[in-house]
Amino acid sequence: MTPRKLHRVTRLPVDDAYAGLEGDGDRGVAMLIAGSTRPRKAAVVTGHQLVLAPFRFPTASRWSNGSYGVLYAAYDVATALVEHGFHLARFLRDAGWEPRFLARAYVAFDVARRLHDVRSEDPRFSDPDDYAFARERGRALHAAGANGVIYRSARRLEGVCAGIFKPAIVTRPAIVSMVGYRWDGAELVAFRQTEGPIVQ
Repeated sequence: MTPRKLHRVTRLPVDDAYAGLEGDGDRGVAMLIAGSTRPRKAAVVTGHQLVLAPFRFPTASRWSNGSYGVLYAAYDVATALVEHGFHLARFLRDAGWEPRFLARAYVAFDVARRLHDVRSEDPRFSDPDDYAFARERGRALHAAGANGVIYRSARRLEGVCAGIFKPAIVTRPAIVSMVGYRWDGAELVAFRQTEGPIVQ
């Protein structure tokens, strides 16, 4: 089977390193994303760490009740940005965060194992608000030893997403670049993606 390249945008475990840059924090993060400065705290983060994190710290999500981890990704970068951005915006809105810039990592990796494809099955697997139906199917697939699942994006009409159940099937993970999000207090916009990695 030919490996498929998957794309993920995710929080860095060293996000705190972006606080307290020269100038105010928001401008500092914007400068970091533009590549003109670096975090004060030295931190090395690898693609392997970022793809393993969901398995080390499982949380309830579309395909899991929280008893096991799922690595979420998309078939293209645009869908990865929209999916991550939706959840990030909801968190910022609910928490009442003031306008700011945020930095996230864009990670790409390969998967060469078969994933269970539910795109032609029940549309409730991609319900934008209710995860109960997908969680029940995810539990059954996980218990049966499935590698993961392919499903339609709930946030981008033409998007395709994947939920990976087994970290061992992920190969060649790499941090491709940093992504910037601008939060204006109500809406979130991905405003810059650098060429090449900032964090190795």
